[in-house]
Amino acid sequence: MKKMRKILSLALAVIMMMAMSITAFAADTATVTVEDLKKGAKVDIYTVATIENNKIKVKDWASQVYTVGESTTNALEKVQMSVSDVEKLEGAWNANIATAAPQQTAGDNGTVTFSQLPAGVYYIVASSDEAVYSPMVSVAITNDANGNYVATNDKVTAKGTDSDLDKEPNDTFVNAGQEVTFTITKTVPSYVNKFVVYDYTTGLSSLDGVKPVIKIDGTVLTGDYAFTKVEDDKFALVLTDLVYADDEYILDDAHKPLTIEYKATVTGTEGYENTATYSVKDDEETGEITVKGVEGDITLTKYADDETTKLDGAKFKVYKDGATTALKFVFVENKDGVSIYKLAETSDDQTKVVDEIEATKGVLKVTGLSEGKYHFDETVAPATYSINPNGVDAELKQGESLDKHVTTDAVSIYDTKLASLPFTGGMGTTIFTVLGVAIMAIAAALFFASKRKASK
Repeated sequence: MKKMRKILSLALAVIMMMAMSITAFAADTATVTVEDLKKGAKVDIYTVATIENNKIKVKDWASQVYTVGESTTNALEKVQMSVSDVEKLEGAWNANIATAAPQQTAGDNGTVTFSQLPAGVYYIVASSDEAVYSPMVSVAITNDANGNYVATNDKVTAKGTDSDLDKEPNDTFVNAGQEVTFTITKTVPSYVNKFVVYDYTTGLSSLDGVKPVIKIDGTVLTGDYAFTKVEDDKFALVLTDLVYADDEYILDDAHKPLTIEYKATVTGTEGYENTATYSVKDDEETGEITVKGVEGDITLTKYADDETTKLDGAKFKVYKDGATTALKFVFVENKDGVSIYKLAETSDDQTKVVDEIEATKGVLKVTGLSEGKYHFDETVAPATYSINPNGVDAELKQGESLDKHVTTDAVSIYDTKLASLPFTGGMGTTIFTVLGVAIMAIAAALFFASKRKASK
C-alpha cells in the first residue's frame, strides 16, 4: 500500500511538472496581428531574431544590418527599429534564405494573425492586387519584472498605398497638332519612403520639363514639380517629399485625393497612347493604366460623270465645320495611285504647308483629322472637265468608345465634260471664209455693174 502511495505521489508530481511546463510554454509564445489589409492580401512573416538563454540571437540573413547587444536587463530599447533600420532589413531580406511561417490570407476584417511564435523580432511582407505594401516589422518581445526577455502580443498596421491610380484624357478623337489635357488621380500613399509617378508616351510631345498642376484634396501645391526624362518616351514625376523626409514618414496628407494635370500635343497621324504607373518601392512599378486617342482620315475619289472613269489633276480646298478658312496640309506621298496629305502641324516645315491639295491620279487621302464635318471645295477641274460647284461633304463621328469612333470616311465627286467647239482655223472656218469672200465679190461686181449702167 505504501508502495502504491509512492507511485501515485510520483505520478502526481510528474503531472504537475508537465502542467507547469505547458503553462510556461504557453506564456512564452507570441501572437502577431497585422491589421488594415485588403481582403485577400497574402502575408508572410519571417524571423529576424529570437531569444536564446535570455539573449538576443539574430538570424544569419539579417545579422549584417540588424545589430543589437546581448544585454539581458532593460535592453528592450535596443530591439526597436527606426525607419532606416527597416529599409536596411528590406535590402538584406531574401525569401529564399529567410524561413517563413505558414502564409496567411486576410479575410473580410482585413487582418491576419500569426500565433504560437517564439518571443522575437519579425519581418512581414504583404502583397495584394489592390494595394502595394511596404515591409513591416513586429517586435514581439517585452521585459518581465526581473528584466528578462519574454514573449508578448503585438499588433502591426499595414503600411502601403491603394492601387487606385486612374487617368483620363479630355479628348480621345484628336487631330495632329492638337493639345490634350491628361488628369491622373490617386490617393496619397502612407508609410512609404518613395513616391514617383511615371508617364510613358507614344504619339505625344515630350514631357521633359513639363510642370503639372498638382492638387491634394483640391488645394494646389506650390512646390516646383516637373516631369524629367528617364529614357525615350518615359518621364518621371518625383513626389517623395509628400510622403517621406529626414528618415520619417509624412502622414499629414495620407489617404487624401491627389490629382496631377498636364498637357501634351499629339504628333503624327497615328493617334496617341499614354500609360501611367507609380512606384513606392525600389524600382518596382505598379498600377498601370493606359489611355488612347485616335485620328481619322478621309479618302476622296474624282470621277467623270460616267461614275467609273477616274480623273487626274483635280485640286481641292478643305473646310471643317463650316469654317471660311481652309485647312492646311503637308504632302506625304503618292502611294498606289493615292495622293496622301496630312494635317499640318506647327512643327512642320512651313514652306511645305499648302491649303490646296491635288488628286494626282484621281484619288486623294487626308489624314490626322479629328471628329467633325468636312467640305471639299473643288478649285481646279481636270482638263476638258468643268468644276463641280457643289463640292462634296464627309463626316468623322465621335463614338462612345474608341472602337465606335467613325475614323474613316470615303466620298466621291463627279465632273462633267465640257461641250466640243470647232477649232479656230479648221475646216469649218474655211467654208465660212470662202462663202464670205464670194458674197463680197458678187456684191462688188453688182455695184460696179450698176454704176456703169447709170453712167450710160
